[in-house]
Amino acid sequence: MTILLTGCEPKNTSLAVQWLPSANLPMQEEKAHLGLAGPVTGILQDKLLIAGGANFPDGMPWEGGKKNYHNSIYLYDIVGKELQFKEEIALDREIAYAANVVMDDKLYRAGGEDSTGAIKNFQAYSISENKELKTEELSELPLALTNAGLVHLSDKLYFVGGENAELVSNKIYCYQIDQDNKGWQEFLTLPYPISNAVVLADGKEKIYIVGGRKKNVNAKSDIYDQVLEVNIGSKEIKAISRLAKPMAAGTGVLYKNHLLLFSGDDARTFHQVEQAIANINLNSDPSKKDSLITAKNNILVNHPGFERQALALNLSDLTWKTLAALPSAGTVTTTALLHQDLLIIPSGEIKAGVRTDQILLGQLK
Repeated sequence: MTILLTGCEPKNTSLAVQWLPSANLPMQEEKAHLGLAGPVTGILQDKLLIAGGANFPDGMPWEGGKKNYHNSIYLYDIVGKELQFKEEIALDREIAYAANVVMDDKLYRAGGEDSTGAIKNFQAYSISENKELKTEELSELPLALTNAGLVHLSDKLYFVGGENAELVSNKIYCYQIDQDNKGWQEFLTLPYPISNAVVLADGKEKIYIVGGRKKNVNAKSDIYDQVLEVNIGSKEIKAISRLAKPMAAGTGVLYKNHLLLFSGDDARTFHQVEQAIANINLNSDPSKKDSLITAKNNILVNHPGFERQALALNLSDLTWKTLAALPSAGTVTTTALLHQDLLIIPSGEIKAGVRTDQILLGQLK
């Protein structure tokens, strides 16, 4: 996806990404893994965790395939610039599309969804001294929300946006790590409801919210093009930049005072599908419905995939730089991670209904 600062040329800086040979999710039943959308991911003690996620093992959704939610955890040792698969263990529940972040050797996972819909559940995972995975139950979210963002600043976590079957959230909720009894507190109201945004924090006092979407009933989703900066101390929210076109569901990391953005959905195909679904829902003629369903399915079958664009926004002067494009299909609905200067983008969705088993690796410099 082409994401450029409107009206400005990208400024040359030394920042770059060198893509490395990819790793893969482990094979299943002697076949390549189908891949996972919305996995819970994080790095604990030089180990990469990829947990849960969803896919369509029995066929595409427009063919009647059912979305399956998973509870497997794949553990990898990070050795230099490579991943070495270690083992597969079980999570205590099936989960996908959760908000997750690592802080103080714990991987926090808030919200998400399972086969019943969006959930409130909030947990922390850690690795014990005997190398076993420990799960800690924490205070639930105020609402069941999926497709949100989660970041940490100081000793607090901030849960940004999200959605469920009834609404899209315009709230930021705050949780203090050492005061679980207080639970989540409403912290701030955003300028608009938002889900599927890239949400990052600078480790000091600022949260960055890039792009995102808001679903609408029987209408096209709103897809956002703003880069918002939230100052936690002053509670000021301001737009510091714009994307050349709206974008949702991509991934990103903050590295050396740059927001790095990878792939995303500009909704060209997504909007066509949403319009087709709206037409189907609003039409009562059975024969016309069948024709509209066939047309909608053809749009999905011919989905071109998500763009491979990678960009960096310099937070010092708000200039953009184009980085080397992703080495294979663009991946959305996953979480990009940093291990020192190693970029990791685990699995994700590459086109409608289709996931990838690849774990993209890049050297940042």
